Amino acid sequence: MKWVTLISLVILISFAQCLDLRRQKREANTICQYYTALKEEGFKAIVLVGLAQNLPKSTFEELVPLIRQSTAAAQGCCGDSPSADCSKDEKELFQGVVCSSQEVVTKNELADCCAKQGEERTKCFIEHKKKIPRDLSLMHHLPASEKCEEFEKDHIGYMGHFIFRFSKRNVLLQPQVILGIADGYEKTLTECCKAADAKHCLDAKKAALQRVIEDRITELKSICVIYQKYGLRILKAKKLVQYSQKLPQATFEEVVDMTDRIAAMTATCCSGDMIQCMKQRKELVDTVCSRDDTLTRTKHLAECCKASVIDRGACIERMKADDKPKDLSAKVESFIKDKDICQKYKADHDAFLGRFIYEYSRRHQELSIQMILRIGKAYEEILKKCCETDDPPACYGSADADLAKAIHENLQHFKGMCEIEKQKGEDTFEKLMLVQYTKIMPQAPFEGLNVVAHRIGDVIDFCCKSKDLDHTLMPCAEERLTNVIDQTCSETDPATVNPHIDQCCKESYSARRPCILKIQPDQEFKPPALTDDSFPIGAALCDMKPHDLFGAAKRLLYTLVRMKTTITNDQLQTISKHFYDIKDKCCAEADKAACFAIEKPKLVAESQALLQA
Repeated sequence: MKWVTLISLVILISFAQCLDLRRQKREANTICQYYTALKEEGFKAIVLVGLAQNLPKSTFEELVPLIRQSTAAAQGCCGDSPSADCSKDEKELFQGVVCSSQEVVTKNELADCCAKQGEERTKCFIEHKKKIPRDLSLMHHLPASEKCEEFEKDHIGYMGHFIFRFSKRNVLLQPQVILGIADGYEKTLTECCKAADAKHCLDAKKAALQRVIEDRITELKSICVIYQKYGLRILKAKKLVQYSQKLPQATFEEVVDMTDRIAAMTATCCSGDMIQCMKQRKELVDTVCSRDDTLTRTKHLAECCKASVIDRGACIERMKADDKPKDLSAKVESFIKDKDICQKYKADHDAFLGRFIYEYSRRHQELSIQMILRIGKAYEEILKKCCETDDPPACYGSADADLAKAIHENLQHFKGMCEIEKQKGEDTFEKLMLVQYTKIMPQAPFEGLNVVAHRIGDVIDFCCKSKDLDHTLMPCAEERLTNVIDQTCSETDPATVNPHIDQCCKESYSARRPCILKIQPDQEFKPPALTDDSFPIGAALCDMKPHDLFGAAKRLLYTLVRMKTTITNDQLQTISKHFYDIKDKCCAEADKAACFAIEKPKLVAESQALLQA
C-alpha cells in the first residue's frame, strides 16, 4: 500500500467504527479497536513516528523489528483469544515494545522510564523526549534525478525514511502534522518525477512546500509559547479573534465554544503527548462539523467539513474568512454610543470585553490578531478611565476615532517596510534589518541577529507581494513577525543579551512588537577594539559564491555597528563601498593576497576615522 494511502488512514480514528466493533466482537478491546480503525499500514506509520521521536539513537533499520513486534501484538489483540493487556491504552503497547528490547533501552537511556508503570511511565517517556536535542544533521538533500530514482525504485521505503528523518528532527511535532507534511512531499515527488524536467519542477515547488512546512511548525510552536508563557486566557483571546474573523456569520456563543475547546486541547498537545493530542484534535473537529445549524451559516467551514477526515482539521485552520453578514453595521456602535456601557462592563468584565473582541474582529478581517488584541486593551483602558468620570458617554464617545488612528499608523508602518524592500531589494532590506537590530542589541552574537534579520526579510518579502495590501498586509506580516518574536524570545535567554529586549519579551503578547520598535540604539555598550582581524577581508573573498559574499558583507556591517551603535547610514554606505571596491580591485590582481595586505589596513584606518567622527 502506498504511503499516501496509509497517511490518509492515520487520522481516520472513527469512534463510530469503534462502537460497531464493540457490538460485533464479544471481547472487543482498546488495542484492537485502534488497530482496526487505522488498518495495518496506518498503524505501522503511527508507530514509526512514535519510535523515531522517542528513540534518537536508533537507526531506521533498528526500528523495523519494533514496528513488526508492535503490529504483531496489535493483531494478536484482534485474534480469538486477546490477552488482558489488550484493554490497556495503546500507549502502553508502544512503551511495552520499546522496553522489551534491552538493547534499545540501553542505547537510548530509557532504563528509568521502563522501570515505571502506567501514567508514570508515560510522563517519563514525554520528559525524556523533551530533552532530545534537535538533530539537524538529518537534512536530506539530493539532486532531483537521484531523488526520483530512489523514490521510484522503492516508493514505500523512501517515504518511510523521510518520515523517520522528519520525526527525528521534530520530536514534539504532532503525528498527523508530520504525516500530512509527508503526504504533501510525496505528492510533489509523484508529480515532478513524471515531468520532463524533474529538477525544474522540484525547484519550482520547493520554496512553496518549504514555506508551508515552516509556517506550520512555527505556528504550532508559537501556540505552545503563548500557552506556556501567557496562559489559557491569552490563548483563548487569540483564537477568539482568529475565528471571529474567519466565521463572522457564527454567533458569539458558537465561536467561544470552539475557541474554548481549542484552548483546552493545547495543554495536551504542548505537553509532548502526541497520540492523545491527535485524538483530542479529532474529537474537536468531529464536534464542530456535527453542528448543522452552524454549518448552514458558515460557507468555508461547511466546505471543510465535507472534506476527508484527514483533511478537515488542516482545512479549518487555513480556511479563508467567510463574507460578513449583509446587515452587519460598519462600526461597533453599541460599544461606543450606548449609555449603559459602564454598567455592562462592571457587571461581567471578561464577558463584555470578549463580546467586544468578537464584534470588532468580525467587522475587521483586514486587521491582524495582535492589532485587535491591542485595540481590546486600549478599549479596556478607555472604559477604566471614562467610567470614573461624571459623564462616561461623552468620554468614551471618541474611542472609535482613537482606535482608527492606531490602526492607520500600524498599517502605514508595514506599508513603509514594503516600500523600502521594493526600492532597495531583498538583500539590502535584510542588511537594513541586521543594522537596526544590531544597534539595539549589540551584545547578541552575529549568528542570532543574522537569523532574525533573515526571518524578518523573508516575512516582508512574502507578505508585500499581495495585490491588496490594505486587506492582507497587516494580518500576514504581523502574525508572522510575532512568530519571529516568539522564536527569538524563547530560543535564548533575553536577559543575557539586552535588558531592553528582555523587558519587551516580558511584555503582553500583543505589545511586544511595538515595544521592540521603540528601543533606541544602545549607547552604553562597550565595543571590542577594532583591529585588522575585525574585518572579513582577504583573498578568500575572490572565490566566494554570491551567498557567502553576502554573508561576509553582513558580518562587516555587524562589526561596524557594534563599534558605534549610532553610526549613520551614510557612514555605513561609505565603508561598504570601500569594502566592495577593495574586493573588486584585489581580486583582479595576480597577487591577490599581497593586494589585500596593503588595502585592508587602509580600510580599517578609514573606518576608525569615520567611527570617531
